[in-house]
Amino acid sequence: MLAYTFQALSAENMHHTIPLFHKVFQKKVNLLHLQEKYNNSHLIEGLFGHFAFLNDEAIGFVGVVPNLFEYKGKFELAAQFVDAMILKEHRNWVLFSRLMNLNYELLIRAGFKFAWNMGNNHVDVLFSKRFKWTAVNKLNAYVIPVANKYMMYMIKKLFSTKGKDIHNVFDKVSCEPQMFHSFTNKDVVKVFRNKEHLEYKKHNYGFFISFHHCTFWIKQQGGAIYIGDIGYKEEMDMAIVLVELKKMARKAKAAEIIFQTSPGSDLDKYFSSNYKSFPSWTQGYYNFNSEFPLDKLCCTWADMDMF
Repeated sequence: MLAYTFQALSAENMHHTIPLFHKVFQKKVNLLHLQEKYNNSHLIEGLFGHFAFLNDEAIGFVGVVPNLFEYKGKFELAAQFVDAMILKEHRNWVLFSRLMNLNYELLIRAGFKFAWNMGNNHVDVLFSKRFKWTAVNKLNAYVIPVANKYMMYMIKKLFSTKGKDIHNVFDKVSCEPQMFHSFTNKDVVKVFRNKEHLEYKKHNYGFFISFHHCTFWIKQQGGAIYIGDIGYKEEMDMAIVLVELKKMARKAKAAEIIFQTSPGSDLDKYFSSNYKSFPSWTQGYYNFNSEFPLDKLCCTWADMDMF
């Protein structure tokens, strides 16, 4: 193995993630966004994650975002593993395992009870025998077309927004952030969404709209309206508001509306009876010393680090 050195994430070395994002994901990020993302100081002070260096160049990184989870009135601190990036020429099991284990040690010392992730196919390796994470389920993804196939193609090709220039479309229905969760059943393990959590989430350009007794947490990116979650009282309202949301999405030049959720909520049942779904990211956990029944872990897209 090459002479890698390792450093914990800090304010002084955070800038090393920027070239990794570009080389691994072909994605441009700015330092302010990363500072806001990794610094969840309303829950715990400090930054969490580890770099691998070779000759003073960052060649790998695995980051962590702290979350607070609730279950039947009790709370535990959890670590959402994010932004696993290793340059192609350095990818190997030993290096990735070293980064993961360094994070585990740091997190256990800091009082985290479990790690969790909603991973795409590239990080499904976490749920292999090698890393011993436990898969709970795959999120259900629902796609509601707004334009025809040709227009969808052109919109996706031409538009790539981050939700900052579409607020005029939603001005009449915009509202203050609302603390709701579509998993209303108390017998689930879910992210605790309070005022401080919603304030922290602002760096991802999501916002809230409310009309006809329903509230949506949404953002627009890459020609699509993403729904993070929906708060509602009566199922009969959903059909009405989704028709109206499609009209607004069309005005915002979106090609489609997408919602992703763990299976099992009333909202998931409504969508499954009205729209086709496909299995999306795998959701799972690595237990440090949690007292929660982690097999009951349930999330929506709003709980992703990117939302």
